[in-house]
Amino acid sequence: SDGGSVTGEAPMIADANYKADPQPDRVSKAQDIRAALNSEQSSVVDARPAARFFADVPEPRAGLKSGHMPGAHNLPFGALLNDDGTMRAADEIAALFTGAGADLKHPITTTCGSGVTAAVLSLALETIGHRRHSLYDGSWAHWGDEGNAERDFPVTAGKGRR
Repeated sequence: SDGGSVTGEAPMIADANYKADPQPDRVSKAQDIRAALNSEQSSVVDARPAARFFADVPEPRAGLKSGHMPGAHNLPFGALLNDDGTMRAADEIAALFTGAGADLKHPITTTCGSGVTAAVLSLALETIGHRRHSLYDGSWAHWGDEGNAERDFPVTAGKGRR
C-alpha cells in the first residue's frame, strides 16, 4: 500500500554469529516469587485473562488449580495491545500497570499460565523504560500444580485481592 516492491522469493541471508547475553536476574524462580509477594517493595503481575486469574473459569490444562498467587495483580496481556497487535503508547502502558496495582517505582515480576504471555508484560515494561523486572518462567503451570503443597504454593480465588 505504500508503493514498495513485493516478492514471493525467500531472501538470501548471510550466515552470522550471534552472541547471547544471558541475564539470569531477569528469570525468577518460585522462591523469588514468594519473596516478592511478601514485600511492599515489589509487585507480581499476572498476564492471564481475568476469568482465569479470579478462578471464574477452570484452567485449560488438567492438573492445575484455579485462582492466583495471593497478593498478585492481574493485567491481561491483551490489554497492552492495540487492535492491530502493536503495543499501546507508553503513557497508556504505565497507566494500565498502575491501574492493575503494580508500583512502577519498584521491581516487577511478570507471570502468566506457562511463561509465554508474561513476556508481553516484560516487553511492555521495557517499552516504558522500566528496567527492574523479571519473568517467572514456571508461571501458573508450576505454581498452580495440584501436586504442590498449599503452604509452599498458596492459591487464592475471587476478587478479594487484585
